[in-house]
Amino acid sequence: MSTIDRVLKRPLVVHQPVRGVRDSHGRQAVASWNATAVLGYLEQRQTAEVVIGQDTYSADWLCVLPAGTALAPWDRIEDPAAGLVWEVVGLPARPHRAPTDEEHHVEAKLRVVTT
Repeated sequence: MSTIDRVLKRPLVVHQPVRGVRDSHGRQAVASWNATAVLGYLEQRQTAEVVIGQDTYSADWLCVLPAGTALAPWDRIEDPAAGLVWEVVGLPARPHRAPTDEEHHVEAKLRVVTT
């Protein structure tokens, strides 16, 4: 078992939008979401928080997923056990192993979208 596999223990769901319908303004809208179960790792990266009422929201999380996981900006990551959903911010990083140049894992910056 590789080191990264020892870290990827949390059951997560990657949701990717399926576009194809137009909204009332003629823009492409999400018709549905494709869901893929993966094992991953989530970590709060920054302690800067936004307080709304009595709830506190963190704006910066790290998500690590297995190599080859399809992930793009604005995809969503769900932690069913915690009841939380995050949105991918920017392009995910795909570090490679030296000297084989194989993809090692996928890293994404996330922000909370539902609690």
